[in-house]
Parts: sequence; C-alpha cells; structure tokens
Amino acid sequence: MSKPLLQKPLPPNANSVAVCVLALCTLCVLTLSSCATTQQQAPQSDAPPAKSATGASYIPERFDWQPICAGADYAVHEARNPSVRYHCVKINLNAATIAITAYPASKADFIAGAEEASHTFIGKRTADFAKESGATIALNGAPFSGNASSVFSLLTSKRKTIGTHILQQQELGNPTSRYGALVLQQHEHGFYASIIDQQTEALLTNATFAFGGFWTILRNDETLSFAAIRTARTACGIADNGTTLYLLAVEGKRKSVGLSYAECAAIFKALHCDCAMEFDGGGSTELCINGKSVISYRVTRKNGVSWGFTFKDNIFIDH
Repeated sequence: MSKPLLQKPLPPNANSVAVCVLALCTLCVLTLSSCATTQQQAPQSDAPPAKSATGASYIPERFDWQPICAGADYAVHEARNPSVRYHCVKINLNAATIAITAYPASKADFIAGAEEASHTFIGKRTADFAKESGATIALNGAPFSGNASSVFSLLTSKRKTIGTHILQQQELGNPTSRYGALVLQQHEHGFYASIIDQQTEALLTNATFAFGGFWTILRNDETLSFAAIRTARTACGIADNGTTLYLLAVEGKRKSVGLSYAECAAIFKALHCDCAMEFDGGGSTELCINGKSVISYRVTRKNGVSWGFTFKDNIFIDH
C-alpha cells in the first residue's frame, strides 16, 4: 500500500499573513466600492420619473421648520416607505449676518512642494471642519480623488478636488465640464445663487464663490432622468429667484436606505425650488449645525471639500 501524500506544512505565520492580506483586500474593496467620489451614475433617459410631491410617502405634507438663527431654519423628516431619514436647511441668502466659509480656504492649504496644478491637500472630516471654522452650517461638497491616479491613493488622507472650488473669485479646484456647480454671486445685500450644468470658464466668470458637485437633477421645475439608485445624498436647491438656498442631506445607513436623484428632486420641488443639483454622496454625506453632525451615525470619511455658512447672533435649538 502506498503512503498517503502529505501536504507540506505552512510556515508558522503563514495563516496570520493570509488573514491579514484577505482583510486588507476586503477593506480596499469596501472602501472603494462605497466611495461616491470616484464614480456616480450618469444620466439615463429610460429611468422612471420621480413621483409627484403630492403622492410621495417620503415627503411630508408640511416641513416642521425650527430656527437655527436669523436667516436659517432646519427640518428633519423620517419616512417608512421607503425607510429613510433626511435633513433640510433653508437659508435666506440676503440675511444681514451671512458669510461663507470653506476648506480648502486658500493655496496655503495645499501640500507644500506639490505641483501648482495638482491642488493637492490633506482631507478632513466635515465635522472637524465645522468645529475648526466655527461654521453655523457645514456640509460636504465636490467629489474628490487621491493624490495619484491609483484608486488605492484614496486610502490615504491626501485629496484632489474633482471640480471647481472658487473662494472670493480665486479658483482652488479643478473645473470639469462634465459636472455642474453651485454659483454664489455676492452683492450689497448678500448673495444670489444659481446652478450651472457645466463647469466652464464662461459660466464661472462672475462667481464670487462656486462649489462643484455632480449633475443637475432639477431644471426649470422639470426632473432630469437618472438611474434609480438609492444611497446617501448631499444636494442643494434654489428658490425665490436665487435668494433662498435649500440644503439636503439624506442618510444611507442603519434604518435609512437613502434616496435616488429623482426622489431628491421631488423633495426640492415640494420646497418650491426650480433647480437643484447633487454634491458628493455615499460615505461622504455629512451635515453639521453649530459644529455638531445631525447624521445619526458617525461619518469617518475625510472629505476633499467642506463648506458652509456662518451667522452672527446664533440661536440654534439643540434637538
């Protein structure tokens, strides 16, 4: 009888090494697959249209607005079908005490020695930005990449903005005509907001501030068609001829499945916005009021861009 073949014994630490390699690969896949900054759904003409605001169960008959301060209000809403939780902020852009803050704030925030055109900087959590800047309202903004072309560079804290990022007429980002942007023009009484569908030099010429995002989802009260994918969202909408800005943060974990672009557009329509756009979403979604996140779970991602508003005489009611 022949002797059974024996397997060659593994080195003492081989099992632990294999486990570590497997864990690292899993972490990379989960991190990169959930990152909304590297890939978003492109417009699709065959996607189902959004429900009307009247019949959508995730849109309340009336938003319960609570004051943040003179010029800003906050509302949170939870629905069961779909199971979703989202937050809205309403901002009067003509409020006497309003000011805009953002990160990166200037070229001084870029990594020393980096090429001028790269605009590479160290990312930070939006909640950390809110505390450090003293922002009354803060949220995440444009999508971003790592400091290199490899997707693995996203595992570091180095960031490069994908899209425009204009502060006081100075471009600190990397405009791309593929995506839209929120443009804020300053005047003697505050700001006038508009949404552009493409980040071109001509459309950004008169911007005092501009924050890039993904695509326009509502234009002239008409919902644009996209793939019907539900996830966490960060978005904005404009009403009252550019003098009222609405911010939206949709949660995408725990009991909240998130919303699609069309469903976000339906919320903005219910808020009487005539245009709206999406910022970076997924694991990047964050909204903070007075330095405190209103998201029900901890957001750990170090975003590329965070921005928001400061107000004097803040009277926020902590809910």
